[in-house]
Amino acid sequence: MDKTNQVELLEELLKVPLPDSYKDFLLNRGHALINGLPVLGLPLSPKPSSAWGATELIYTARPDLPEGLVAIRLLDHRALCLDLRNKELTRDAPLVEVDLDSEVEPVNVHESFQRYIQEGERIKSHINKSLKHLKSRIKSSSISQFDHVKGGGFPRAHHWRTLRSCVHDQVVGLTALRYKPEVSGLLIDVFLSSDHPDYEEGHGARALALLILADAYKCGGRMNLVFTKNVQGGKIPDELVKLALEYGITFESTSQDRVTHREAVELFAALVDLPQEIREVVNRHEGNGLTLEGLSFVVASGLWSAEEATWLLQNCPRVEKLFMGFDLPENRIHYLETLSYGRAALAVTRLLQRIINIQQKMLREDEVEPGFQMVTEGEFFLLSFDREYRLPWMDQQKAPLISPEKKLLILPRPRWNNGFVLQDLQADLGKLERYSGYACIKTLLYSSEVKFETPVQDNDAYMLQIPFPCRELDEEVGTRIQRARMVRI
Repeated sequence: MDKTNQVELLEELLKVPLPDSYKDFLLNRGHALINGLPVLGLPLSPKPSSAWGATELIYTARPDLPEGLVAIRLLDHRALCLDLRNKELTRDAPLVEVDLDSEVEPVNVHESFQRYIQEGERIKSHINKSLKHLKSRIKSSSISQFDHVKGGGFPRAHHWRTLRSCVHDQVVGLTALRYKPEVSGLLIDVFLSSDHPDYEEGHGARALALLILADAYKCGGRMNLVFTKNVQGGKIPDELVKLALEYGITFESTSQDRVTHREAVELFAALVDLPQEIREVVNRHEGNGLTLEGLSFVVASGLWSAEEATWLLQNCPRVEKLFMGFDLPENRIHYLETLSYGRAALAVTRLLQRIINIQQKMLREDEVEPGFQMVTEGEFFLLSFDREYRLPWMDQQKAPLISPEKKLLILPRPRWNNGFVLQDLQADLGKLERYSGYACIKTLLYSSEVKFETPVQDNDAYMLQIPFPCRELDEEVGTRIQRARMVRI
């Protein structure tokens, strides 16, 4: 059966007139890959690999759906459909996404099937051209001559280099770049990003932007980003402009070929989720060598989380030494002080993970992952969760059951036993008592090494003790300090 007869039969089987744009697609191509994902059509088959079989499947899974939907893609529990409910649309049709696991209404995702195909083809052409250019950069790079037996020279910062970012073994970003002193930053020759289907839209561009900004910082000097003619005709790529707008950052001119140092630093800090108010704190440390771009690199490298870094900036007296890795064990007094603050921040992260693990074990198969939020306020951490839990790391018969309406206020004080006196505990309780912010459960967090000679009774605060030796946290903090010395901070 030729394609013309198959199209006519498909209309009879589905009992809907197909729009001209989809008919042309079926007659000319039958089916295709657009943006790396299938668009279903011919040949006719009752299997889900054709438009007929896929449409039958969605109505079997969702008998509540209105008539006039034609499935052109199935992806896990989602289906992309032509929306033919408007009988007046004969030339083209919008696209909607249907959730096969719930009875939610179809969601509009594109206003035109024809433009969706055209945009996909333009993207495909751009990707093929960029990949061809990327291959030429790889061949010309010194890394292509590297011999794993004889050795050789890897490309330096001023040579063309190729980088990639991946999510679950799927490439979501590719770039070719080199450091150019004349522009005080990076010259970028390829900028390709895509999204993993299981993640939110735009995460590929975000991952690639983080990779480029971190590289710009490591190269030293300023962080200007200059794009060659091979990247959108020499303009800042649309994906990067859109990403910056999501964080309220507008580049000086999108017709220009560069992102300035100031804009790059602002975007770097935003992408690693550093709060706006912390930038004033960073400025106070700039004379000691700590900069906003340096702190952003610390967080992007995974040395410290944004919340840990924020708390340390507000509390640690020599935080630049901690982040730069300049404190050495030989300088015992300063090193122990640095360890104590790093230990305090890390202890709260461990407590947070413990609560999340408890909640995950209580989940049913059909429930989503528990949500949470961690913020800092002076010496305190504030944790909030979207479901109730019982406070761990204490006698469970006395542990409170905390509802989602209540925040958990934590004053971390993991000290060694030596040097700790009852007056320290009384001072810590006084700080909790004076806190007058959110309605919350107030807690003091101590190390397991602290021993209370006399029982402490306080109806307004709970005492938590880390259920493992402090040396475990000290070793982790020491490792992070050592890693910081191995990278440019």
